[in-house]
Amino acid sequence: MYEIKQKRVATALFRLPDGQEMEFELHSTAVIDNDPGLHWCFFVPVPGSGTEEILLYLLKQDKRLP
Repeated sequence: MYEIKQKRVATALFRLPDGQEMEFELHSTAVIDNDPGLHWCFFVPVPGSGTEEILLYLLKQDKRLP
């Protein structure tokens, strides 16, 4: 079991060059098991914001994907 301290949730808005906006909740922590070198951050699309659909569209446009 890991001890997680200083968990934070914030909101971030990203504007793409074409003007579309993507909204994320940022879930992060500063200390895991009292080691200041361990941390994580997750970007989670805000439901209903259209962000998930934009990300799926952008992934389909990526020519490196099968």
